[in-house]
Parts: sequence; structure tokens; C-alpha cells
Amino acid sequence: MKRIVLLALLGAGACRSAQRDFVDFSETPRTFVSADYGSIFDRWTRSTRVVSAEGTLIEVWATMKSLEFREAYIERYAEIYDLNRIQREELRRSQLQSAHSGYELHLSVQMTDRRWNDLERDNSPWRVTLKDGSGDTLEATDIEAPKLPTLYETEFFPNRTPFTRTYVVRFDKQDEAGKAFEFGGEKTGLVVLRIASPRGTAELDWQTR
Repeated sequence: MKRIVLLALLGAGACRSAQRDFVDFSETPRTFVSADYGSIFDRWTRSTRVVSAEGTLIEVWATMKSLEFREAYIERYAEIYDLNRIQREELRRSQLQSAHSGYELHLSVQMTDRRWNDLERDNSPWRVTLKDGSGDTLEATDIEAPKLPTLYETEFFPNRTPFTRTYVVRFDKQDEAGKAFEFGGEKTGLVVLRIASPRGTAELDWQTR
């Protein structure tokens, strides 16, 4: 009985990921090689687990596709697929454009009941937001559940398992009219991904020095 009560209490609140590394959101030029990808992936990946009386409410691994992450990704991708100079520059251009226009995260999510795992649905009980150190919040602009090739995903996002669903979550930095949202983001020193439901909330954070 005591164990059930404890699990219920854990599921009722917010569970935040343990901070592993400070991160650098700056646009400082970096020089990576393909072999650096694993350590950079680890630096930008967070995980947490929220438990309820029924089991795992949500377990999530989230990788923020920062400029630093994308630079390492470009090198790894270009080596694996033997991209020529023009192809590499096209990849770099698209990656940097995505980084400058918004925040993008790759999620691997599993839950005890697969029917709960529906972050992308309009009527989902989950609300996905991004919060900064000032308390400002961004709503997710788009949540996709892409069917990525297994070989690709296990190489670039190895947290994937047969029990997880993959999501790509996008937060735009400005509205359709080009007006920037009131969101300090990395300038406040903290960015928190919040995945909330009536049964519990998972929080994963990236903090600068």
C-alpha cells in the first residue's frame, strides 16, 4: 500500500530531468568531425520518467537541435552518406535556417499504455510547451510523429527502442506576420520543455552557465 501511495504521488506532480551538462546556445564557430557526434548528442539530450500507480505514465528522451548539435550532425551525416561539397553546403544551409527560425526537438516517448502516447493529436490530453528562465512560454507550433527509417534513427537518435514513438516538435520564434514572440529563451539562461497532462508532468531542461 505504501508503494502504491508513493507511486501515485510521483505521478501527480512534475518530474524534471537531472541536469547533466551546461550547454552553449551561442553562434560561436565550432569545428567538429564526424566522431564528435556522439558526445554532442549526449550533451543536448535529456531524459526523465514520470510514474503513476498504473505504471510509467511517460518516459521521454528529448534532444534539442541547437546550432551546436546541428553542426555535429552535419559532419556525421556528410561522412556517412559521402556528400560532396555542394550537397554539404545545402545541408548546412537548411540546418542553420531551421535553427534560426525556431526551436526543434526530437523526442522518443514511451508509456505503459500505448493509447496514451498521442502527443501529435489535436485532442491529445498532453500539452507541450517551452518555458524560459523568465517564465515566458511558447506553444508548440507543430508536433509530428514521423516514421523514420530504423537504421537512420538508431544511428542519429539511439534512444529509440521498439517501445517508443518518435516525435519532432517545433516552436517558431515569430508569428506568421513576422513578429517575434515574447520569449527570451536561451538569453535567460534556461529553456525547459514541459509535457503536461492531468495525471502528471514531465520537464526537461537545458541550462547555460
